[in-house]
Amino acid sequence: MIELVRVTGSFATSWLVIWFASALVLLLFYPLVRRQLFNWHPATVSRLLLLLLAFPFLLSLSTSVMLFLPVVEDNLVSAHCHHNCQSHVPLVDSIWLSVTGLVVSLLMLLVVLRKLLFNLFTAKLLMSHLSHLAEDAGRWLLLQDAKPVVFTLGWWQNKVFITRGLLRRCSEQDIEIILRHEYEHGRRLDNVRLLLAKLFLLVLPVRLADRFYADLHFLTESACDFAAAERYGELEVAETLLRVQKLVPREFDYLNNPLTSAFTGSEVERRIMNLVKGPQHFHNLCYVQTTFLLVFVVLSCTLVDPVHHGIEWLLKLL
Repeated sequence: MIELVRVTGSFATSWLVIWFASALVLLLFYPLVRRQLFNWHPATVSRLLLLLLAFPFLLSLSTSVMLFLPVVEDNLVSAHCHHNCQSHVPLVDSIWLSVTGLVVSLLMLLVVLRKLLFNLFTAKLLMSHLSHLAEDAGRWLLLQDAKPVVFTLGWWQNKVFITRGLLRRCSEQDIEIILRHEYEHGRRLDNVRLLLAKLFLLVLPVRLADRFYADLHFLTESACDFAAAERYGELEVAETLLRVQKLVPREFDYLNNPLTSAFTGSEVERRIMNLVKGPQHFHNLCYVQTTFLLVFVVLSCTLVDPVHHGIEWLLKLL
């Protein structure tokens, strides 16, 4: 039993430390490439940014698994001796340190699970409640509310809700542009994308995590703006953004409510500037994903040896 706790505690500690360290590296690396990335099409960059946010978690998990596979020792870890010079995994000698690492990691997993279940449950409850109140208008669900609001709910099966107040204050073309924007959120599964980003960012302090989330939210909104502009033109979409910004209540903000996709006019100046610049170059996503996979595999294998020796060095200090 004690040996099982030592192994699981050592694994959990390694996973959490590598995840946190990788996230800090991402914090330092991201400002160096951010300006260049924002010159690309937002549809491409939003997917790439989610991959970058997932990278520390996936890298830490992959590296930790390989660290604790004895078969990896002979191939990826340089030969070194402790007592009997046999292949070994980096185990924490102190049972209390192992237990502490295991408890902290379990708490982290519980936080991730709680965040996931809370968002899923809240969205489902809100969807059920609003669906009973709304009238089916065919392409959207109509809410009898004087406040001018439109938003998309759902994870895989999305529904667009529009209030009576918005219909009264917007032209028919404005509504068509808004709908095209919201349907693009559903097609891209942006609600799922933003939820995953929140989970991957839990290892970082809130203020630092909010920077990434704000960028991702802006990119998803901008990508949907360009999707609407393909049919109606950049100028028409920009004018609709300005009109909606003046109408939507100030308290309706994407950071302060459970709605992750809403035509709120948030980041409106940046979104309009993006539209004015015109559609940026759309990079081949298959190329980006292939590059990401290659870097991930190479880096996971490369890190095993230094991380193994680094953990043993830290354990000696402790």
